Amino acid sequence: RFHLPPALLDSLLHGLSYLACSEAVWLPFSLSDVAVYARSNEPLLRAHLRRTEDQTYTVEVWNSRGVPVARIGALRLQAAGATGPGHARHLY
Repeated sequence: RFHLPPALLDSLLHGLSYLACSEAVWLPFSLSDVAVYARSNEPLLRAHLRRTEDQTYTVEVWNSRGVPVARIGALRLQAAGATGPGHARHLY
């Protein structure tokens, strides 16, 4: 059983691709300062993504009552090797 739904992290990563402001394909490279405060099986969770450095983000997650559920202090992205517009390769 998961403390958080796996789809939550997946959806956050899709959101980060829009924040990256680049033609490259960005993938999660490292996570640090990760804390899960409470198990959540709620159908609604809210997340806040904030850029702290170049391609590094802080992620905070709350439940529908505003109670902190989890935090990722640093989620670092790395380009998957795309070289520019029209050059992105499929990952699969």
